[in-house]
Amino acid sequence: MILEELAPAPDSKKLAQVTEKTFGYSVDLERLDLAKAKQIKEAFTAKLAKLEDKLGANASTNKRYYEAKLVLETVDRFIEEGVDEDALRELELYAENDGDLYRQSYTPIAKNLSKKFKKGVYNEDLAKKVWKYHADRAAQKYGKEFGEGTKDGLRMFSPDTRRALAAELEESWRSEMEAGNFMEDTEVKSENVITEGEMEAAEAVMAAKNVVDRLQGMLEDLGEIMNEDLPPLTDTITDQFGAEASQAYYTGIAEAVQAALDAMTMARAGADNAARGLTGEGAPMMGDPGMEDPGMEEMPMEPTTDMEMDMEQPAEEPAEEIATADASAGGEAELGRERR
Repeated sequence: MILEELAPAPDSKKLAQVTEKTFGYSVDLERLDLAKAKQIKEAFTAKLAKLEDKLGANASTNKRYYEAKLVLETVDRFIEEGVDEDALRELELYAENDGDLYRQSYTPIAKNLSKKFKKGVYNEDLAKKVWKYHADRAAQKYGKEFGEGTKDGLRMFSPDTRRALAAELEESWRSEMEAGNFMEDTEVKSENVITEGEMEAAEAVMAAKNVVDRLQGMLEDLGEIMNEDLPPLTDTITDQFGAEASQAYYTGIAEAVQAALDAMTMARAGADNAARGLTGEGAPMMGDPGMEDPGMEEMPMEPTTDMEMDMEQPAEEPAEEIATADASAGGEAELGRERR
């Protein structure tokens, strides 16, 4: 495949889709950052070199060689793209002009950081993490308004784009505080004193909620298999192998997926209850957020003003799923399957 011959040249998302369609797996761009991309590039460059030495002229007809080459091209394009400045400005303007985001996300974060700054315990790195949650929420809401849902918003704005916005927000608000401009109502009262460990505790709660989000994503993927992928696949099998073979396949796969759905539903409920236990919340009632059918998406609840930041965190950080080889160990990268 000579990508230079294609006009216009495909971007990393398009290449990932081609890899998924051709080989059944792909690079999970949603969970990929530049550092991890460089590790994958180094590992697959070494892998291609070994295959070329081993296969010689036959490399051009080898399936594993083309798999590795397409993955490498996807990662190369991802690295070349870097932070999309147009997307960064779009997300920045959307976050600034959305009243709900300002009231429910920006204001509580600014107030809490003001308290930290006035107490002399402000930490730039921790502040960037909190602003990253704001950028994530802005991307989710953008996707819900202009795309097909919150997950679509996270695909529109890459992790590096959201991190870049978080860095800009941290620098901007820190400059305001250094100039003496604090968010109103920032006096520290005895009944509302923030301990130094509350930020870390809030991050632990968000990580626990992230586990719930990831299980929810798996439920949605299984639902897509049942409702979107299986029917047309069954029709194809009928055309190619006959009705009897098609029915046998459908029965087998439907039973397997349904069993997985049942097990995943129980796992999600258990994880949700465990996460709620960390914050003292009770088990959710029917109709509460999180109890909807797979595919139902909802904006996170408003965070508290005491730095609990009880926001929904998209399934991107802190645990990045794409399992890459340790480039220093010379292993092969194991690629995560990109969510739809």
